[in-house]
Amino acid sequence: MYKDPDTQRHMVSPENYVPSRGKRLPWIKHTITKTKNIYRRIDKKQEELLYVNQYEIELKGQENVRCYWLVVAKKNKKDKMGPYRFKTAWPVHQQRYNRLLKIIEGFDPAER
Repeated sequence: MYKDPDTQRHMVSPENYVPSRGKRLPWIKHTITKTKNIYRRIDKKQEELLYVNQYEIELKGQENVRCYWLVVAKKNKKDKMGPYRFKTAWPVHQQRYNRLLKIIEGFDPAER
């Protein structure tokens, strides 16, 4: 929800709040609770889950456009019982479908 306009880093500060990012919050919950497309990646220090949800949006003067919403949650690999914590989320439009495939390529299917 926050992004410093100068550095482009995600710095939590009232002046860095971006309203369009705040409007994404409902999509994060919806993606985590509704999707069946979940992928998992484990590296040396942490485990990540990638949730992918497909949706369609209506654009003025166009047919509905297919998009994908990606949410990444993480936790320390050693923490077997701890919860996953939100890491990031972003949309991928149909025109960038190959980018979505490249992201998923680094993950394995996860069991729900």
